[in-house]
Amino acid sequence: MRPTLDRLVYFSPLDGGIVYTIAAPRTSAARDKFVGHWTWHAYEPAAGTLDPIRDAASRSSYPVNLSQTFGRFRIASFGAIDLAVLVRHVDSPVYAMRLT
Repeated sequence: MRPTLDRLVYFSPLDGGIVYTIAAPRTSAARDKFVGHWTWHAYEPAAGTLDPIRDAASRSSYPVNLSQTFGRFRIASFGAIDLAVLVRHVDSPVYAMRLT
């Protein structure tokens, strides 16, 4: 399914599991999308939860570069629910965070 989130999603392996979204200014004219204030929102993991990057590194039997950029981060949608999904290593768990 297509994500229902109407914003850009950013994730870095160096941010402790925080997922950021960036929303364009609310305007009806397409030409005005670059005028106004863009809004950032940080989706932080709940207190006491694990950092998916460090957890995956501790479980993997392969050499790990914690700051590695990777392409296995996706947004998955199920109805009105959007999830950030991360697969860090082939031998580590799949991590997910609900965004909506």
